Amino acid sequence: LFVNSRNETNTTTEREYILGFARQLGDIGLIVNAILLAVFFTILLLTANTMSQGIRDRIPELAILKTLGFQELTILWLILSEAVFITSAGSLVGMSMAAVFLEFAEQIMPSMTQLGALSISFPVFVSGLSIAVCIGIVVGLPPAIQAKRVNIIDALRA
Repeated sequence: LFVNSRNETNTTTEREYILGFARQLGDIGLIVNAILLAVFFTILLLTANTMSQGIRDRIPELAILKTLGFQELTILWLILSEAVFITSAGSLVGMSMAAVFLEFAEQIMPSMTQLGALSISFPVFVSGLSIAVCIGIVVGLPPAIQAKRVNIIDALRA
């Protein structure tokens, strides 16, 4: 009705309006990805530091395990599995809490579903767990190799 009039209008859905408003702030996807990359890198550094410190504190215990006859490869797998377990457990707890929070947020703010469903799908859950396992391997491998190379006499002397 208003195509060729002086009062021409532009009609959009509420979703288009919200997305247009979000685009005015900048490239939201790039900003979110940059923040997530920084958080991921920080978590990687913190986890690696924690694993390294934990292994350094237990060098005498690892020397005793070697004295009792544990193979170097067994010690390597013990430490690597500890790192993977810790990161996987943390990932499961974090993703479960996020899923519960998103369900709660969806009930409180139903208008946010205009931008898409607020939930964690199964493929996202699996990829998050896979990333946690990879982080566990990356941060657990250097301390595991260090523990594998422990000299029994030097470790017990310290």
